[in-house]
Amino acid sequence: MINNFAGPLNEKQMRYAKNISVSGRHLLGLINDILDLSKAESGKMEIQCQQVSVS
Repeated sequence: MINNFAGPLNEKQMRYAKNISVSGRHLLGLINDILDLSKAESGKMEIQCQQVSVS
């Protein structure tokens, strides 16, 4: 969500701000995935297996 805390943004600035926001969220997801993988490899994460219905 883009807020106009620093004042109103024109269309081009809003587009750039949205791109930065989306990219930041994507990067955060990648970092969290890497941290989860690191925990799993170090044995600090418990994996719980369970059966699920594919249908």
